[in-house]
Amino acid sequence: MAEYNEEMTFWDHLEELRFTLIRCFVGMIIGMLICYSFGDELVKFLLKPYVEYTGNKVMNLKPTEGFVTKLEVSAIAGLFLAFPYVLYQLWAFIAPGLYKNEKKLIFPVIFFATLLFFGGGAFGYFNLDYAFIFLTEFEITEYTQNAYSLNYTVSFISRFLLAFAISFQEPIVIYILAKMGIATPEFLRQKRKYAFVIILIVAAVVTPTTDPFTFLLMALPLQLLYEVGIFVAGKVKPVEIEEEEENSIEPT
Repeated sequence: MAEYNEEMTFWDHLEELRFTLIRCFVGMIIGMLICYSFGDELVKFLLKPYVEYTGNKVMNLKPTEGFVTKLEVSAIAGLFLAFPYVLYQLWAFIAPGLYKNEKKLIFPVIFFATLLFFGGGAFGYFNLDYAFIFLTEFEITEYTQNAYSLNYTVSFISRFLLAFAISFQEPIVIYILAKMGIATPEFLRQKRKYAFVIILIVAAVVTPTTDPFTFLLMALPLQLLYEVGIFVAGKVKPVEIEEEEENSIEPT
């Protein structure tokens, strides 16, 4: 890893991190305000799989529930909208400590990370029907009836999509580690059984419910993405090797 600028102290880096986080926060706030302008459509979009599958409407139980729900949905949608900008700001913070070849990764990483982020959210959305098949059909006794509130239902769906969006960053993490020479295909294959256990733990933590169906719906794609990561790692040339090859080329 390249050395940071010696003129900057620890407190200078800490201050730069603070400004980076502020810029990320401002970007998400702007994204939230943009999404709030069509928040009603977003709430309807999120509720559509549930309403179409069950034929039931959700209940607005509190005077402020509609506003809070719209605000929460706008915040999560704003994160999706601002994700490339946030990723760029975080990359710009660590860029001074990177080699020249590592800095060239910024646009491919941002592009594919954004693609996987939205792809994960889309995967979660189109699998909501399967989640509702299990959740809405489950009743403890004949004396109970499933009735869901607006805020809880939309919050569950939003967190469900966000969990998939974040989890689908797994190949990007493996790509970066492989580029740094930390993760090789051989290493990843040897650690597959340990990775499987970690994936189960991550799926249990990020899954918004405790039911086994939703848990497996999260864990199985993550294991598949790990296998994709092994393939990606096999195609990556570490930065050190690239630099050695560039240095070995004599100027004409």
